[in-house]
Amino acid sequence: MKDTCTIHSARDWRQRYEGTVGKYIKPNGQGEWVYITRIRDHQVEFQDKHGTDLAAVHDTGVTFEFTQVIQGWTMHPEYGPVHMSRVPARQWQRGISGNNTSLVYIRGGKIAHLRVDLTLVGELLDPAKPTKFDPASCVLEREFAIACGTLYFHRQQAGTVKDNVITLNGVYDIRQELSDSIRRNNYPLEIA
Repeated sequence: MKDTCTIHSARDWRQRYEGTVGKYIKPNGQGEWVYITRIRDHQVEFQDKHGTDLAAVHDTGVTFEFTQVIQGWTMHPEYGPVHMSRVPARQWQRGISGNNTSLVYIRGGKIAHLRVDLTLVGELLDPAKPTKFDPASCVLEREFAIACGTLYFHRQQAGTVKDNVITLNGVYDIRQELSDSIRRNNYPLEIA
């Protein structure tokens, strides 16, 4: 959602966007991930990924874009599969922040939480390059990921993976969706 702050909307902006990650839309139309640090009565203060403090004066047409989290897995070059989801109790705040967004990854077979920050969000939502399929650690689709020999359906363990064969644990009826995902993406996996 694109939005521009005005003197009349500054109070609303403070509640919705202060402390969130969004994109500053440059005059050339390109977006750059920024962290909205503070919203004053006359300007929006924000930082870029290098930590440079910037400001946009209200009513000058400076546009920001705020993305809502769509629940699902995405691949990160360092952490592997990372699951993003909204925290339901914090829906009033727009954009992505530590108050309304949960980021988890699999470490040693267990779910570990990641701190929501500007660099991480940018890497997750604007990946630098597609990752090569690795059956030990990959995202099959937004709903499915494999890490540490385990198949995950959203954040729940749904089966095991060994020698490119997936054995479902029977808790979820996902065989058809998983099979479609494997076929659609031509993954070298099969379901036992």
